[in-house]
Amino acid sequence: MSGMIWVLIPLAAILGWIIVEYQEYRLKMMDKQNLSGQGDADIQKQVDRLKRRVENLEAIVTEAPSEFKTHNFDSESGDEADPAHTINKQKRRS
Repeated sequence: MSGMIWVLIPLAAILGWIIVEYQEYRLKMMDKQNLSGQGDADIQKQVDRLKRRVENLEAIVTEAPSEFKTHNFDSESGDEADPAHTINKQKRRS
């Protein structure tokens, strides 16, 4: 029996080390999941913001479609590059 104790002590130490390493690994994985959850929320906010921008642009285009057909919005031609800015400027004139 006294010879058996010398085998059990190292086995207990190894088993304890394995348990500690597993717990540390589990904590790291939980932290990564929490961080990715925050990233998902940021991505969702950005998607919502982009949806609102698209809806705004659709409203601008449907409000005055003829102005988009008759104007060239190239920066090389001297016109404003932003169609919404040009439409607003034309509305102020009239």
